[in-house]
Amino acid sequence: MAHVRDHGGDVVVRLNASSFPLLDEHGGRLDLLATMRTLHEHEAGSWPVRFQAHGREYAARLCAVRKSASAARAAKERMQKAARKKGHTPRQETLELAEYIFVLATPGLDDLAAADVLELYRARWQIELGFKRLKSLFDAGNAPNRDPDAVRSWIYAKLLAVLLMERMGEESRLFSPWGFPLGGRQPLEGVQGGVRRVPERGLPAQPAKRTAAPRPRVEPATA
Repeated sequence: MAHVRDHGGDVVVRLNASSFPLLDEHGGRLDLLATMRTLHEHEAGSWPVRFQAHGREYAARLCAVRKSASAARAAKERMQKAARKKGHTPRQETLELAEYIFVLATPGLDDLAAADVLELYRARWQIELGFKRLKSLFDAGNAPNRDPDAVRSWIYAKLLAVLLMERMGEESRLFSPWGFPLGGRQPLEGVQGGVRRVPERGLPAQPAKRTAAPRPRVEPATA
């Protein structure tokens, strides 16, 4: 974060409370848990903070929101499972902090409300999840070749497959046995009806005959 700020950039990043200590606006160590306990229900909160790096102090803003009950429970279960593997038990304060999401934003984003900062992080999180899916489901973590052109082609093929699957997933949400949404003006396929010929024994199947649905003329002003 200090490097980005030193070069004129701004940051929206998830806060790791155990490895990124914060100072309050007066320069004292921020009591993160006590601060979080001041949040009301699931409303987003915002506090001016500072952090130290390379012998300097930098201004920032801490934005946070309380998780839903199910999300908090899942986070605690993951934390306890990871602790059991390492042979220790997480502290109660650490488990309570798992009930919140913390995001740090730098001063260039001060014109955004706390909820907008969290929404910006939510959008960025989707990109992180997308890369995680690429690496886990599509084995895109390591290229099988070192030639730059071959690697580029391999990556493009992976991305093309992902985009096609996402498009198919979007289309599948609209699928219905009758082929169009009820209340729509015409079927999605633009087909009013079709006749399928049953193939005779030993002969290849013939494709269904389809008739394109007439498209009503729309005046420019109406469109």
